[in-house]
Amino acid sequence: MMITGWILSINSRGEYIELWIKKRDGEVVPAFYHYQPSFYVHPKEGIINTEQGEYILKKHKHITKVKKCKRYVYVTEHKKKEVIQVWVKSPLCFRKVVDDIKQTDYFDLYNIDIPITQKFLYEQDLFPISYCEFELDEENPSISYIAEETWPIIKRIILKESNEAIFYKLPPFRIIQLYLGTFGNEERSNLKKPLYRRPMYNEPLISCKIRLIEGYQDKKIENLIPPWQRENSINDFGDEEIILTVKEECEIETISKLSKLMKQLDPDIILTNHGDEYFFPYLLARASFCGCQRDLYLSRDQRPLKTNRFHISGDNKYFSYGVVRHRSPDQFYLRGRIHIDTRTYGSLHFKDGNIWGVVEVARISRVPIQRLVRITIGGALQSIQFYVAKEKGYLVPPEKKNSEDFQSTITLLNADRGGHIFEPKIGVFERVGEFDFTSMYPMIMVNYNISPDTINCDCCKHEENNHIPGLPFYTCKKRTGIIPQSLKLPLRKRIIYKKFSKKLPKKQAYIFDKMNQALKWILVVSFGYLGFRNARFGRVEGHQSVCAYSREIILQTRDMAHQKGFEVLHGIVDSMWLQHQDFHPAIIPDPNDENRPTIKGISHFTKSGLKSEILERELKKFREHSNKFAEEMKTKIKIPIGLDALYKFIVFLPSRQHPQIPVLNHYWGVTYEGKIKVRGIELRRRDAPKIVKRFQKEIIDILAESSGICEFMEKLSVAKRKYDEYQRLIDSGHLSAVDLVIKNIVSRKTNEYKVKSYQALASERLLAKGIDVEPGQKVEYIIKDASSKNPNNKIILRSEFEKYNRAFDKEKYKELLERSFQNIIPFDYSKITDDLDSWTPNISKNLNLDNDLDSLKPLKSGLDKYFI
Repeated sequence: MMITGWILSINSRGEYIELWIKKRDGEVVPAFYHYQPSFYVHPKEGIINTEQGEYILKKHKHITKVKKCKRYVYVTEHKKKEVIQVWVKSPLCFRKVVDDIKQTDYFDLYNIDIPITQKFLYEQDLFPISYCEFELDEENPSISYIAEETWPIIKRIILKESNEAIFYKLPPFRIIQLYLGTFGNEERSNLKKPLYRRPMYNEPLISCKIRLIEGYQDKKIENLIPPWQRENSINDFGDEEIILTVKEECEIETISKLSKLMKQLDPDIILTNHGDEYFFPYLLARASFCGCQRDLYLSRDQRPLKTNRFHISGDNKYFSYGVVRHRSPDQFYLRGRIHIDTRTYGSLHFKDGNIWGVVEVARISRVPIQRLVRITIGGALQSIQFYVAKEKGYLVPPEKKNSEDFQSTITLLNADRGGHIFEPKIGVFERVGEFDFTSMYPMIMVNYNISPDTINCDCCKHEENNHIPGLPFYTCKKRTGIIPQSLKLPLRKRIIYKKFSKKLPKKQAYIFDKMNQALKWILVVSFGYLGFRNARFGRVEGHQSVCAYSREIILQTRDMAHQKGFEVLHGIVDSMWLQHQDFHPAIIPDPNDENRPTIKGISHFTKSGLKSEILERELKKFREHSNKFAEEMKTKIKIPIGLDALYKFIVFLPSRQHPQIPVLNHYWGVTYEGKIKVRGIELRRRDAPKIVKRFQKEIIDILAESSGICEFMEKLSVAKRKYDEYQRLIDSGHLSAVDLVIKNIVSRKTNEYKVKSYQALASERLLAKGIDVEPGQKVEYIIKDASSKNPNNKIILRSEFEKYNRAFDKEKYKELLERSFQNIIPFDYSKITDDLDSWTPNISKNLNLDNDLDSLKPLKSGLDKYFI
């Protein structure tokens, strides 16, 4: 018997791999596949040989088969060695067999720490949400695993599609989102921004809300729940969604009703917020208190929720890109359904669940979805590398074994320099193009074959044109490395998805953009993993080689830009901001007083709403010039580069402490399409209070209306008045806790802080209330008296705001407001006055915008006194 469908969920259960198959008609069928996982051993030299090793291994009662074969044992080796492949009776005894063999100390073991489900997918050449044909075993048609149910046995699986496909059909998903109702958040009706406070286990369960996101258009739900417990909502695309409220007379009935609704709604994907750490443990605690744990189930096999709980070993915190992150010690893997906790550390790369991005990454990485959203994105990258290594005949060591080569002092000085940065020019610049290299570092790895198995290989020592710029390294020209091979697919698909996201209608563009964003993170971490000390396929020389190529490429781009008439305003690793020398107006700090502005060049377009023919013609010419430049660079450097944005103006900011020194990653600008891009300022920071973010957003919106730098100057006085307005608002004291609260991530345990920082004080206050904050979790506080000598008076918790009569430090918040104003204007804001003529020339009054560019040239000579 044959059935077809998608692999929805995959788990290891006893002697079998458990598959849940989603058929075209929406039915979900469970089935088992008998699986004997394998791993590899290499006899330790000088202790035993291969024949002796085979004899010893065959004696183990859980080993069903051993076989000699040849594999690459070390990633830097170019000759295969004889090793032994070992098959284990079932997934259930895999770990015991590995531990037993380790204890003999006769073998080096490989491919032993890859999750069983991923091993199965690698070996069968399958992936999650793949469309397959399943041949069921008719001789042994089924087995009974739970009471009164028998599941079929799969004899053979035939893959019917490729994970390289760009356009592929997804199963008819049914998707819901679960929200929790307690005394504290029951009345919160805005489900797009629900109240995510941690419920106490002694708080009764009042209600649960279920948002029907997808797949319920044709499903009759009128009979499932009374009309007064249903409401309609409109999503971002204008589609109607239904929200169900599960609320019965007592907790036991509410819990029972929730389980019954899960069976009736039969969702494929359940989204939660803090489901692993707060929501599901709270439900279990309430069910235990009420004595109805058996009645609480969310899986398709209807086993109690407590059986889906897994406790992970190790630390509850980890370090990622300079930030301490927290992970839940408990994880809930549902059977037959996919549980996505949108607040887990893995889901940081799949904001709001991002079903399309999750599915895309799962398909190319071959990691089951529930595991994928609970590991770092680097885990997905490593899974791709493990699969490629298997295909190329490399073994996966349990830990990194390729050490760094010896390097001379001169080589180290030349190699450990990172990417190249052009210091930004401080000021406001009109008509600036932002040129981006497409996934620069991954492109370098792919196009220049940078990989631990290709750097300084034995076979290409004397080859020509394969040396790394400025370093005594070279790459292999005879075979593609593991890293380039691993990156080709996500890189190719991301480039295509990015193009579609800019060309298709809104709804389709949104989906492709989500897939593009998810793949982007795999490419982002690929460079870091190349030099990561614990990466199985990492190598420092590879990391240094990528940096060397990037430095060479950006310097070549600068030289070519100068030849084509561009001036480099800023360049940082894989982006450059260029202004054409034919038209380069700017507001820059006065050489004699960096706090005052000076106008450089001339702006022909200063007022919005006037004739735009000249502007359109000039922008078209700029784009054509840019595209020609980009094509020539692509041919020269083998990395795609393109005009990513054209700004009507962009602001590069100075350091607050040293106004003459620019800050590398603090800037903001407005494109001709009206899109605002900000980096490094309060609007992008997670620890800025809302009052500050709202103020900064309003200032940027005011200035964003400017058509060029001259109008930018005129609107500064409006911005200054807005600043004065917010200062008065703070003085009035009419602000809520939402406006004032500051959120910080705690980097260590409460008793480990040596300095009484605000977050340390907040942690202490929470600990006094019985709440022990873990590293990586957030604390929320309001500054009460920053100058107080008593640390206990400096801050209060958000929950204490009303208790302390809504007290807050007005001067401190005014200081934060002032700082945020300083952080978006490249000169002293205090010198801004309503009288623009007393501050800087108001040249917009002198320009006749109806004239052509050529007719404006004589006008410029009469305005020379205003320009440098």
